[in-house]
Amino acid sequence: MTFDEFDKIRLEFNKLEEATSFSKGKEYANSEDRLGNFNRISKTLDIPALKVAYVYFKKHLDAIEYVINGKNEISETFESRILDARLYLLLIYAIHREELENRDTLGEK
Repeated sequence: MTFDEFDKIRLEFNKLEEATSFSKGKEYANSEDRLGNFNRISKTLDIPALKVAYVYFKKHLDAIEYVINGKNEISETFESRILDARLYLLLIYAIHREELENRDTLGEK
């Protein structure tokens, strides 16, 4: 694959990722807080929001591994699992950033 071919795929993927993030984000957040579902589950289960997001992320990695290991019976496409996994990495990053900002605001180290 040439660099140009790869860049074309990257641009297409970025567009798909943006569309997926927009459509699924509002549904899952169920509030004005983009990280709302992670924060709610965090409080309900008394575990950090980062761990909640990691569990969701890991579910997609497991599905990706399932296909890589030769299984094809998955409910979503391989491509959608990759998109979702990448989005969860972004959400994990956002949760981490929010935690750092909150810690700095509260004067914690």
